[in-house]
Amino acid sequence: MTEPNRGPVGGAIESQLAAIATKGTLPDPDGDPLPWDASWMDTFDAWSDCEGSPVLLLFAPMPRVVGEQVGGAQLALFAQNPKAPSSGAYIVGRAGTTFAWRVPIGGGFDDMCASIAGNSFLKDLPVVVLRLRKRRMYFFANGLGASDDVPAEIPLDRVEAELNWPKLLAQLQAFESECLNTLEMMPKVWTESAKWWPNQNAELVIHAYLLVALRMIFRGFTTMSEVNLPVGRADILMQPRDPNVATRAVVELKVLRTFSFTGDTEYNETHWEETLEEGRRQAIEYAAKSGAAIKALCAYDMRKAKTPSVLESARLMCEQDGVELSDFQIQNNVKEVRRLSVAATTK
Repeated sequence: MTEPNRGPVGGAIESQLAAIATKGTLPDPDGDPLPWDASWMDTFDAWSDCEGSPVLLLFAPMPRVVGEQVGGAQLALFAQNPKAPSSGAYIVGRAGTTFAWRVPIGGGFDDMCASIAGNSFLKDLPVVVLRLRKRRMYFFANGLGASDDVPAEIPLDRVEAELNWPKLLAQLQAFESECLNTLEMMPKVWTESAKWWPNQNAELVIHAYLLVALRMIFRGFTTMSEVNLPVGRADILMQPRDPNVATRAVVELKVLRTFSFTGDTEYNETHWEETLEEGRRQAIEYAAKSGAAIKALCAYDMRKAKTPSVLESARLMCEQDGVELSDFQIQNNVKEVRRLSVAATTK
């Protein structure tokens, strides 16, 4: 009899996946759209216990190089300290086990942001801001030098201890209302919202911000992105950090569009059906290869005419194979987005 967590999972080594999940260190940073791995989660949580002394974390692929370029002071065991550092800006690496370098700038939050935005070595680095508000973090995906970018506000006071489909669905729905359909997110997913032209990278944007939400909420699980399996790359694989917990989940993401990002191409029902069928097949295959009991397909609907027949047909097919198909509407109307944002804050 094969020992638990020792045998191959379709060609992926289950013991390696288990070790990755337990440590919280993500295996393929090139395929992960976020600049930090799961080892930072506890640090974000511990350092957000108060507000008024903001800490800016600048994530660099090679933090030592950047830190030395700006004359930063090196700090050892930075992220392992349960007590937050003094207010300031720090250059850090993807893994929470690396050194950090304190950026030699002072002043308040606005002054620090201005200094970073004006520094050619720092302005494009992704930034996480803690302690600006209690139990909140802010993520500037494109750095502080991107004047048209706005940060994603991420609550840190929402934690799920266990993973099942109702809990996962509830968080996917919360992501739709609290993050996806917001004024801040509109320019990230639409090129010309009035014309129904989506951003060329809309799916990648949704993927990245959903990863942030799932990683921060399901902290007992390592949420991995673009995991290599013998049959392809799973969009999201959630694996327990506790080896005694068996639950795993595969989440596949698909975006339904009416137009291409330039408006030159118009898609039809056949294209949407093929897109959903591909997602259904991927969810089944990736779940089988990774041992995931939860198979989820998320359809993010950016179509001008949201004909229900395509989704209804796909849902019937998914139900036959135990795939949970959920559709989420991406609004292109500012007035409707404002209404949904107000509704989300008053729940």
